[in-house]
Amino acid sequence: MNQNTTNLKNVTIIIPAHNRPERLYRLLHYYKPYNIPIIVSDSSHLYCPFAIDQFENVVYRHFPDTHFFVKIKEIIPLIQTPYIVYVAEDDFTTPEGISQCVQFLESHPDYTSAQGHYLTFEPNRKRVKFTPRYIRNLNSQITGETARERLVSKGSLYGSLLYAVVRTEAFKKTYEVCFDPANKILFNNLFLAEALFNYSMLIQGKYATIPVFFSAREYIYHSATATTVSLKTIHNAPAYATEYNNFIQAVSLLLNQQEKSENTEIQNTKDFDFIFELDKLPSLSIKQKITNYFLLKNNPISRFINYRYHKKGEKTCKGIDSIPIATVSIKNKEQIPAPLRPICDAIRLTKKQFS
Repeated sequence: MNQNTTNLKNVTIIIPAHNRPERLYRLLHYYKPYNIPIIVSDSSHLYCPFAIDQFENVVYRHFPDTHFFVKIKEIIPLIQTPYIVYVAEDDFTTPEGISQCVQFLESHPDYTSAQGHYLTFEPNRKRVKFTPRYIRNLNSQITGETARERLVSKGSLYGSLLYAVVRTEAFKKTYEVCFDPANKILFNNLFLAEALFNYSMLIQGKYATIPVFFSAREYIYHSATATTVSLKTIHNAPAYATEYNNFIQAVSLLLNQQEKSENTEIQNTKDFDFIFELDKLPSLSIKQKITNYFLLKNNPISRFINYRYHKKGEKTCKGIDSIPIATVSIKNKEQIPAPLRPICDAIRLTKKQFS
């Protein structure tokens, strides 16, 4: 462990695994050199024995075909660190990035969440292409002094907060409002679960993007969009009215708790009405609708859109040290920028292990 990652003992990586054993394997291999606590909360059909047999510092729990909220609730008592970070099994969140975010949060007690800069990557048989993501708000911060001020500013977020480094106390409070007194899940949609996390972190504190290479995320066509009802449907279809209402109530409860703890002056707008108005989806332009449609496909049009985005990202991020853009051969290690080498090593090893 180098001097830039000495505080990793203060953060727990949570991997919410689900039916991607080869990606879970490569991710655990990526973190193997680091003394960082890892909890795998696995809802896969099959048990993954390698998570225990081959990797130290990993606590593995298997909850086959269990809802996301339940499998997270079950592992919350296992967290022993002041900070946590979700890492999806198709991501590589860098130890250096995690460490710098922990250092930032320790120096800024009024901030609840922090993350750095992202790349996406597309591996093929011989090469890996890394592309900058979320390039419109590379240095965004949300610094309102009250919860409502921060929520009103959420449109300037640099991506989602779901995979940011966050305070464990705030993390636990988020999932306390997802269940009724009988421990029944109040809403099931995974997009709403991510939205709740975003709202919760901003309600409980400020947010910062810091200039560090934070994560490389595998670009996978369809992904959750193929199996999860869209937010547009949730917002508008009568069949989902109860679920959406429960989501608004959960966010409202978090806001009410925070304002009481802050002794914030009583607002004219009720919590529920404020969140409901804030959560209305913005209208998409025709261009955005067409782009979003084709990005869910794997065809020449979607590949051309991604090519254009890659070139735009290269231009926008040129000279930014925290964004190591590259298209590399995973067999030619000398060609690969140093921050990307451990990622390429994990990809190459996984191809051998699961081919």
